[in-house]
Amino acid sequence: MRRFFAELPDASAGTLVTLPVDESLHASRTLRLRPGERVGLLDGRGVSVAATLVGTGGRVAAEITGPLPSAEPRLRVTLWQGLPKLDKLERIIQKSTELGARRIIPTLFGRCDVRVFPAERVTRGNRVARESSKQCGRAWCPPVEPLASFDECVARVGGGGAAAYLLWERASEPFAECFAKRPPGMDRAIIIVGPEGGISDEEAERLQGAGALAVSLGPRILRTETAPIAALALMFGLSGDLG
Repeated sequence: MRRFFAELPDASAGTLVTLPVDESLHASRTLRLRPGERVGLLDGRGVSVAATLVGTGGRVAAEITGPLPSAEPRLRVTLWQGLPKLDKLERIIQKSTELGARRIIPTLFGRCDVRVFPAERVTRGNRVARESSKQCGRAWCPPVEPLASFDECVARVGGGGAAAYLLWERASEPFAECFAKRPPGMDRAIIIVGPEGGISDEEAERLQGAGALAVSLGPRILRTETAPIAALALMFGLSGDLG
């Protein structure tokens, strides 16, 4: 089933929805879809419905036929990602979206080789998340936020309400064991991943002082673009969100 983003203020069956210009062009000119074909409509904020195309001239229209099963994980995970080279960040955004991350926040650590995340790259990152959401059938499109400071990350960890895990090569506590011991019923989590240069001892101490648990993903040191994917897959697997 082809999926498209659309505004869905009324998601009830029988509602007629007009696709945005870019999605209309993709449906009619690129995919050459025709009236009568079934599609999925997503609003990026949690609503996902099935629909039937009823018109493909100019702006494409579709009639909602009913809800689609939710593909959203129960666990809401925010990824604080140390800013890497921007091509690596796009791969992280793509795979994190597919796995189920709720929010992605590039973060400026002391050892970041890249120090800026321009507005146009923020826009591009959100476009990557959007396309990944469509591909994997997620109703929620995780926002990619502008570059955050390390102090903001510490403050958010200290704000409570979510179990926070610092992926650190010097940690000894296995991530899986720590995650399994999270408070019953806690449905929010934070993953913190350092940049290519790693997290300094001082940064690790501040994060742990704010309440983050320093955890290990095993004896091998993973690259910054590998660690969040491994952690998300592990978390969602243990929580039952990957089958």
